[in-house]
Amino acid sequence: MAVGSDGHQLSCNVTSTSCPLSGLHCGQNYSFSVSASDGSCVSPASTGYRLVSAPCVPYNVTGRVDCISNSAWVSWQQVLGTDSYTVMAVGVDGMNSSCSTSNTTCNVPNLGCGNSYTFQVTASNKQCQSPASDVLQMETVPCSISSIMASYGCNSSSIQVVWGPTTGRRLYVATAQGNDFSTLSCNSTNSSCNLTNVKCGTQYSIIVAPSSNICSTLRSQTYTISTTPCTPVGIGVVNCSSNTAVLSWLASPNAVQYFGMAVGSDGHQLSYNVTSTSCQLSGLHCGQNYSFSVSASDGSCVSPASTGYTLVAAPCSPLNIITQLFCGNNTLLVGWDSSVAQLSYTTSARTGQDAAVTCSTQGTSCRLDNLRCGQKYNVTVTASRGDCSSASSSAVTVQTAPCIPQNIFGKLDCNSNSLIASWDLAVGARTYLTSLVGPGMYSGLCSTANMSCTFSGLQCASQYRLSVASSDGICNSSYSSTVLLNSAPCEPQNVVTVLRCGADAATISWDASIGASRYTVLSQNKGQQTSYQTSNTSFDLSQLTPSDVYNISVLADDGTCNSTSRNSAILKTVPVPPSISAVNFDCVSKSASVSWTLVPNAVGYLINATSSGGHRVSCSSSTNSCVLTGLQCSQIYSVFATALGSQCSRSPGNSMNVTTAPCTPVGVGGVVNCSSNTAVLSWLTSPNAVQYFGMAVGSDGHQLSCNVTSTSCQLSGLHCGQNYSFSVSASDGSCVSPASTGYRLVAAPCSPLNIITQLFCGNNTILVGWDSSVAQLSYTASARTGQDAAVTCSTQGTSCRLDNLRCGQKYNVTVTSSRGDCSSASSSAVTVQTAPCIPQNIFGKLDCSANSLIASWDLAVGARTYLTSLVGPGMYSGLCSTANMSCTFSGLQCASQYRLSVASSDGICNSSYSSTVLLNSAPCEPQNVVTVLRCGADAATISWDASIGASRYTVLSQNKGQQTSYQTSNTSFDLSQLTPSDVYNISVLADDGTCNSTSRNSAILKTVPVPPSITAVNFDCVSKNASVSWTLVNNAVGYLINATSSGGHRVSCSSSTNSCILTGLQCSQIYSVFATALGSQCSSSPGNSMNVTTAPCTPVGVGGVVNCSSNTAVLSWLVSSNAVQYFGMAVGSDGHQLSCNVTSTSCQLSGLHCGQNYSFSVSASDGSCVSPASTGYRLVAGTLFSVQCLTADLFYLGSAPRKSRVFLLTANVE
Repeated sequence: MAVGSDGHQLSCNVTSTSCPLSGLHCGQNYSFSVSASDGSCVSPASTGYRLVSAPCVPYNVTGRVDCISNSAWVSWQQVLGTDSYTVMAVGVDGMNSSCSTSNTTCNVPNLGCGNSYTFQVTASNKQCQSPASDVLQMETVPCSISSIMASYGCNSSSIQVVWGPTTGRRLYVATAQGNDFSTLSCNSTNSSCNLTNVKCGTQYSIIVAPSSNICSTLRSQTYTISTTPCTPVGIGVVNCSSNTAVLSWLASPNAVQYFGMAVGSDGHQLSYNVTSTSCQLSGLHCGQNYSFSVSASDGSCVSPASTGYTLVAAPCSPLNIITQLFCGNNTLLVGWDSSVAQLSYTTSARTGQDAAVTCSTQGTSCRLDNLRCGQKYNVTVTASRGDCSSASSSAVTVQTAPCIPQNIFGKLDCNSNSLIASWDLAVGARTYLTSLVGPGMYSGLCSTANMSCTFSGLQCASQYRLSVASSDGICNSSYSSTVLLNSAPCEPQNVVTVLRCGADAATISWDASIGASRYTVLSQNKGQQTSYQTSNTSFDLSQLTPSDVYNISVLADDGTCNSTSRNSAILKTVPVPPSISAVNFDCVSKSASVSWTLVPNAVGYLINATSSGGHRVSCSSSTNSCVLTGLQCSQIYSVFATALGSQCSRSPGNSMNVTTAPCTPVGVGGVVNCSSNTAVLSWLTSPNAVQYFGMAVGSDGHQLSCNVTSTSCQLSGLHCGQNYSFSVSASDGSCVSPASTGYRLVAAPCSPLNIITQLFCGNNTILVGWDSSVAQLSYTASARTGQDAAVTCSTQGTSCRLDNLRCGQKYNVTVTSSRGDCSSASSSAVTVQTAPCIPQNIFGKLDCSANSLIASWDLAVGARTYLTSLVGPGMYSGLCSTANMSCTFSGLQCASQYRLSVASSDGICNSSYSSTVLLNSAPCEPQNVVTVLRCGADAATISWDASIGASRYTVLSQNKGQQTSYQTSNTSFDLSQLTPSDVYNISVLADDGTCNSTSRNSAILKTVPVPPSITAVNFDCVSKNASVSWTLVNNAVGYLINATSSGGHRVSCSSSTNSCILTGLQCSQIYSVFATALGSQCSSSPGNSMNVTTAPCTPVGVGGVVNCSSNTAVLSWLVSSNAVQYFGMAVGSDGHQLSCNVTSTSCQLSGLHCGQNYSFSVSASDGSCVSPASTGYRLVAGTLFSVQCLTADLFYLGSAPRKSRVFLLTANVE
């Protein structure tokens, strides 16, 4: 698209990258733009590119002939788009002339007299020329005086005009019209006169005519002469990018050549010789003030030089650029040496295709902010004064701090309760530092060159904060945004099962688990497992099978992970009812033995017997039989069995009847027939009795009996004088009841019968009972064992209590009766086993490695089995039943106190529990073992969390197969005399004076690396860098190389390998290079140093003198440090080259070409490297002239020197 300044529009549509546009309006300023299209979308138009179309054709051309100058003045209308106009005049005789101007009037000079000319005007701009205008035709004035000439001396103020032929003494007037329309005149009656007050740079058209007849046919032809060009006037401007000066001046009329000179404030000179009104001077010395002058020449004369015009060259590029990077915010502080005052400086940092980051200042340092992380920037500085800027300084490369890692992700391994952290690659990063912070001062750090890291040993149901930073070995980035992560929930504790009696169901309960949102209850029975889920801390299991066993475990679930280990509980359901297999009544003991079938899950059995009269007795047993005692006589008992579960009992099973022995007859009375020594006894009927036995027992033991089916009988044969006790027993055909209480007649009392005993297990007391024989008797019960004294009790009743019996003994119990001093014989002995003794010497031995307890005790008299109880924290309650004298408890909690006690049992009675023994389990293992190096001390501090139950700690240090242990009561320990570049495996054990903790939490300690040894430092003459290599050392994560010059200049480089490149080295310096190894916590001291010498600096102070007679040049310069040789070079403007090679600071160059402008430069060498050449110092060789004598005039025959300012021409005239 093209849009003209008059609104005219043109367009084109092409598939190539160019197109023609026809029909432009003349003299218009067009804006051109281009848009691109892919067939669907069109891009925005490009920024308008501007061009001016060809100028319009000039019109209204008019003119007049100037009789005096024999020139023509041509005028026209101004047209658009024009920079200048040209008028062309063509005579019929083939002669032509022209003039150019930027105005609309122009004077066409040098027209021949008496000729006809056609005039046409064309317009031009920078791009095009218009077609010629319409033709204008004019005739010049007639010719006059046939001979006229004028002479002018350079820089003279007058022109001598000579003419001829003349006629008589006529007054002739010479008139000169300058091209500036000024006029001069002189008159004479002779053939010459002088025109005075001529102007410089003016072309005069001179005619001679008789007075008052200027345009008559008598006038002479026009004679044109030019005066010395005027001193040029103009301006100049410095091109700062190339440090060149572009000078321009107003055209000095008549000038065909211009000579100029530029002199800098440092003496530097530049000269020029041009034919145009501008020139470009290259090679200005930066920062110098230059004075410029111009002289104009018309080929014969040279004008005086113009007054010096002053310009300032572009500022010098800043030197000695230094940088300091602030890693935290990627800000770069840049400094440099100031060249001159009142300069502005701009610092620029570039990387890739990004826009430069800049800062500006009038000082010698500034700060670059907002640099992109992880980028390599080239930093340059330019100086400026106003709109003029220096070339950029040498670039300094700076690596910014690495970027903060992004997309931090943590993946939890539920099984191991560990965390795998990962992240995206961070630009500029070499290594990453991962931080995981959790509860209990948990702080995990992981340094890696990979993009993932694993943290183990996480605490259950805890929130952890994960963040990652990156490092390039010099700078660390900030840590990333924190990612919050939750570990797996804790496993449920204190799983308890409670049966719901009578419902075939149970309630499972447990402590709430931190971090859990729900729970899974696992029920395992006969190889089948069923799971249930709940958000509560209890769950009801139903439809349980009686006499069955279920293994119950509970898992905690947070929606992502289950807890790993399972705390389980055994659930035994209510036993099924047992079936009574037999009930046998014992007539002697008056008890009934009952037996039944055993059922699973029963911990005991309860047997109940209920008589038809409502009397109830019971017995219990953990086996399949027991004895019912306390049965009432003459009763029919219904016997049934109930199985006792650990929590619930089932309803009774089948029942079976048993009939007890008849009751002892009562209402016994009698009458003794003393004379017949007979006694007639009578009694009341005893239920169920079918037979009665009467007995008379004399005090002397004489017995009489009777056997009847009625309720009376007669006993004959009593011993007289004896007190007889008469008794009656009833029989049901199977059993005989105890004899009735003796009915006493005068007879010795009978021995007590039916001794019964009841042992009270808790205090080993026996209650002894018997049947009374006669009234008013006293009774004594006696218990004996071995050779011990008998334990007795006395009473007038039918029972008494025997106290303080020894435990675990078998006693024979007897009873005697008495009346006054008359006592019966002892009753039949009844054997009674007392409760077993309480176990003594309870001892608990802790197995430290397994954290288990072995309980032991002495043999308890009378014991068959033992019941051991261990009670600890967290509702821990362990029971162990054994026939041995030891028991083992496992799974003890570390650093906890347990209470141990033991009871004994003989199957019937249990002893009381022994005195409690207090025992402490092994201390808990120390957690969070951390190693911190003490930099510079070959030492490290080992620290850990305090361990519950520990009174001291043992620190184990393992290195190269050797282990050393240290003890301390603190939670930290200092290890000294560590070997550099070594690895130690550190573990800590807790000790309570009895046990050490079992497992070992360990940490790896890497000591500070040994100083690396530099193996080579090589300087590269081309890149001006030094490559450094060194030996790798153990435990180093990177290396820092520092180099310090003898002048204090410092540079550095870093690497994770064994080499790096030192850049930014200054010339002519000896650098001392040393290496430091960077450890994960500490860095080594610097290793050995090695020197490297940089290339010599470019010589400065270069100057010289040309010996014109011999055309030789002597160069000199200042010493360049470390240089042993210098190379000089001279290059002439004709390409001629000369060189010298010296060890001093001067040399002579012979054979210069005369008249040539030579550029001299010097390089320095240290024998290995050569410095860049100095900036060309310019001198001009001598000029050759030749002198000839021709009519006393002196002509210059030599080549015209281009930039000579002063020429000395000597002529010796013979």
